[in-house]
Amino acid sequence: DLDGDGKLSTEERQAFEKAMREARPKLPGRLNPWDTDGDGRLSPEEIQAARDAVAAKIRETRIKRFNELDVNQDGELNAEELKAIPGITDEMIARMITHLDKDANGTISLEEFLAVLRPVQPPFPLPQPLPEPFPTTGIPCPPPLAKFDADRNGRLSLAEAQAAIVAIDSDKDGTISPAEWDAYLRSMVPQLPPFPLPQPLPDPFPTTGLSCPSPLAKFDVDRNGSLSLAEAQAAIAALDTDKDGTVSPAEWDAYRKSLVSPPPPFPLPQPLPNPYPTTGLSCPPPLAPFDKDRNGRLSLIEVQAVIATLDADKDGTVSPTEWDAYLKARSGGSGTGHQ
Repeated sequence: DLDGDGKLSTEERQAFEKAMREARPKLPGRLNPWDTDGDGRLSPEEIQAARDAVAAKIRETRIKRFNELDVNQDGELNAEELKAIPGITDEMIARMITHLDKDANGTISLEEFLAVLRPVQPPFPLPQPLPEPFPTTGIPCPPPLAKFDADRNGRLSLAEAQAAIVAIDSDKDGTISPAEWDAYLRSMVPQLPPFPLPQPLPDPFPTTGLSCPSPLAKFDVDRNGSLSLAEAQAAIAALDTDKDGTVSPAEWDAYRKSLVSPPPPFPLPQPLPNPYPTTGLSCPPPLAPFDKDRNGRLSLIEVQAVIATLDADKDGTVSPTEWDAYLKARSGGSGTGHQ
């Protein structure tokens, strides 16, 4: 950009391309022919040399063009001579003369024609060299690039970084694209062996069905001792109380318990036959004194009175010994034995 307008004109571009073509044979093998020291960068001096080469090429082209337009060879271009420029209009000629004719004599001299090559004031600043991206100590090495850190110092030197770019740059354009970086990261993941395709499980419900366990007999509708798929599905639907499609152990236990008939309620004890009905028991002669109503029978109250009288040890019963003692007392001590 020789005129410092921040734009690259067609003339500047064409001049640059011609200068490149002429300079490259002087330093074969160099990407940039003005990188005279081969360090991969352009110093301020090398940039100025490139600018000078482009300016010289533009100057050479403009002098040649000026001489072609200067038909009368007077060293000046007038409005009539400028009409030879292809596609130019009278309005454009007027603007050109106004812009370039500094001495206002109505023509353009060679010096005025070349004046646009001079840089604007102040001079456009030369770009400063970029900081060295790979200092002597290198740059921190990200974990995915650890294998390129040959000296294992946790940093990548320029040579190590170049090796990484060469390895990852699959399209060889000198850069690593996002797609190339992703492909490299995927290549670091160990490949798993191909997973075998699952084999089909044997049909759990063949044509003949499954053997029907005893607790599920009521679902064996055709009474063939086997459960068909439909019969098994009916069993699952009946037993699966939480409707999750399976019969859990708890659901199976609950079903088994439901099959056991509950025992009938425990019968209430029937009253024992009254050993002392209203008519009482036949009264033996030794106990006649206790038959208070003299009906020849002992009522419950009369029997209780017998026991209370004869039961000397008060254990609630009349033992043989107590009965003998009672008989002896009645016979005056002679005793009559058991009766």
